Amino acid sequence: LADRESSGGAGSTPNVVVRKDFRDTMAWLPDLLTDKKGVARTSVVFPDSLTTWKATARAASHDSQFGMGDTNVICTLPLVLRMQHPRFLIAGDTATLSANVHNRSEQADTYAVSLEADELEIVEGDMTQRITLAAGAQARVDWTVSASQAGAVTLTMKAVGTRDADAMERVFEVVEHGMVRQLSETSKATGLVTEVSFDLPAERREGSTAVTVQVAPSLAVTMLDALPYLIRYPYGCVEQTMSRFMPAVMVRKTLSDQGLRLEDIEGRIFGGVEKQHVGKTHKDSEGLGALQSVTEKSLTRLYDFQHDDGGWGWWKHGRSDDYMTAYVVWGLSLAQEADVAINQSVLDRGIKYLRPHLVEHEENVNMQAWILHAMVHGNADFGSVELKAIDHVFEQRNQLTGYARALLTLVLARLEDPRLPTLVDNLANGVRKDEATDRSILVHGASTAGSTAPAIAWWGKDSGYRYWYEGGIEATAFSLMALLEADPDNALIDPAALWLIKNRRASNWNNTKDTAIAVLALNKYLAVRKELSVSYDYTIKVNGQELTRGSVSPETALSAASQFDVPLNVLQDGENIVTVERSSAEGALYLSSTATFFSLEDPIPASGHELFVKRQYFREHKIPTLLTGHVTEWTELHDGDSVNSGDRIEVVLSVEAKNDLEYLVFEDRKPAGLESVQVKSGESASFRQLKELIARARFAGEAEPNLSQDTTGATSYVHQELRDRHIAVFADKLPQGFWEIRYTLRAETPGRFHALPVKAEAMYIPEIKGNSAEIRLNVAEQ
Repeated sequence: LADRESSGGAGSTPNVVVRKDFRDTMAWLPDLLTDKKGVARTSVVFPDSLTTWKATARAASHDSQFGMGDTNVICTLPLVLRMQHPRFLIAGDTATLSANVHNRSEQADTYAVSLEADELEIVEGDMTQRITLAAGAQARVDWTVSASQAGAVTLTMKAVGTRDADAMERVFEVVEHGMVRQLSETSKATGLVTEVSFDLPAERREGSTAVTVQVAPSLAVTMLDALPYLIRYPYGCVEQTMSRFMPAVMVRKTLSDQGLRLEDIEGRIFGGVEKQHVGKTHKDSEGLGALQSVTEKSLTRLYDFQHDDGGWGWWKHGRSDDYMTAYVVWGLSLAQEADVAINQSVLDRGIKYLRPHLVEHEENVNMQAWILHAMVHGNADFGSVELKAIDHVFEQRNQLTGYARALLTLVLARLEDPRLPTLVDNLANGVRKDEATDRSILVHGASTAGSTAPAIAWWGKDSGYRYWYEGGIEATAFSLMALLEADPDNALIDPAALWLIKNRRASNWNNTKDTAIAVLALNKYLAVRKELSVSYDYTIKVNGQELTRGSVSPETALSAASQFDVPLNVLQDGENIVTVERSSAEGALYLSSTATFFSLEDPIPASGHELFVKRQYFREHKIPTLLTGHVTEWTELHDGDSVNSGDRIEVVLSVEAKNDLEYLVFEDRKPAGLESVQVKSGESASFRQLKELIARARFAGEAEPNLSQDTTGATSYVHQELRDRHIAVFADKLPQGFWEIRYTLRAETPGRFHALPVKAEAMYIPEIKGNSAEIRLNVAEQ
């Protein structure tokens, strides 16, 4: 690097060459050919990095002879300047930029060290500072700068002495302070006038705001989307045959009973698709003809699969199975109720098979409830054995799961048993309920003020279950059917139906059986609530100005939800009110509003919709002890707190998933002055599920209950990627509940930094997203 050194004598100005080419690879020459002597020559331009370069040559001849060699070349200068700066800055950040100057020559000298950065404001330190270094000595020169505008920043640092000089130029980014936020509000209009409101901050980018309002006469019609999944499922064991047969029969009858014309159903039977587009989107479907065909083929298959003893197994051959036989008996009974002609002898033989097996399950009251439920729907004659079994299960009801308790409720309802109210109360006592689905304790603390969203309610386990009578989908579906049968005005009915709808995955639930039973429950909900058989007009207003008018009738009830864009001139800073006025209070109208905008707030507050996230920083303190050396304590950091360069900061991301969610990504935007301690992406990491009692106490600021563990033991593996500006965490599944993940950062660059909010979203369901609150940290020189 002779051309970069001074060529002048005393009193001359050193030749200053700004180093800016910092490639990792100097050259790649895959097609270099040697001469006949095996010698090849080429010219390369060294990058500006002062380091040891390794050159490796690999040679191959036409007759498969191979060779390899390598050598090292050291590039250095008598004066070396190394620039130190963050990877990026956020507009509004203040940071320390440093030039580390190393005199590698054999003589002392005085150097003028300067900073050029037109895009930044120097708030501390002269632009040019003079230092004197002995031979072999080094020193650091600092400038404190602030970034006010987003964009690319070109940094140039120079050190110029009487003999030697060096300079570096690097470009990095100042990121705009802000992020896209989404505000969602939902409500269920059951009266003549219903309102929802949302607040738009004044600090938002011009032209970035978009607001939509959506209304739907019923959410339960989304069950129609699941029919193609059931009909086209590629296997045909007894369970799958029943799971496509029962919904096809019951949905068709219910829609007809609601007074809908067949042509109305025909046009929208698959996922709300209009008839004129069915040929393009569902080429292998036949509308109602497909339902009729499924019914006929399923019956034929079920008759053929019945065993000589009257039972059914999983397949045509093999042993009869008590659970599967009860499933078929129940399904055939439902078909009979839907006016489908059933071979009565097939049904009678199935009931006859179940009678003796009912007694055999005396120690398994959950199975007894399942068999009794099937027999009572099959209109079996209940003798002393069956009645004793009911008494036995009722006496053991505290041992029943929520699923089996719902089955027993259905049995007592059919028999008009006077003990029915007790079972209804038991169901209510075992429910899990969320009164504010649009609020989270992570964001709003213990308060649910301002919530307009309908509540949700569910039974059973969210995940980690082993038996059929533990799963949340079927437990909630059967509990919904039990309440509709036993207590049609029960306040838990609408929340249970909404939970089922929210926990659907694409067009279906977890599997064919879950899907079938969920469809049956929503089908019964439609039949009882009669949401599809009402007629009314409605008007939607935003801030008092009319947005649209519409009407609901049985003929239009199956239409897809209507969505309307709100004109920008109707919106205002602060509170915005969406009002729905209806001509009749009958039925319901589901209302939701969604506002998206680029927030320029400082700090940016937390928000979320079905997915909420809270980020906490904890500073590590090592406390010396007499015997063990030291113990580690962690102190939570709050907005505006300070740490020292070199401190370790534990990041805790806490997440509340309001429903079972899939394919989530969390982008944790780092403060510019902090770096990840972990240096390799893709290493093993996982979310841990917090116990609900622990989470609610912890985030409400209350004393935590004295439990042996704060987690349930459930984990969800994640993939991590370490980026310059953020850490990305990908989770393929996150069941309903509270979760947390931890990792460590290290404070490095002194300054005042913004940590933009964590961005969380479901990758394939854009409306499910949330963000944490912003936090600002100060990093002081150690």
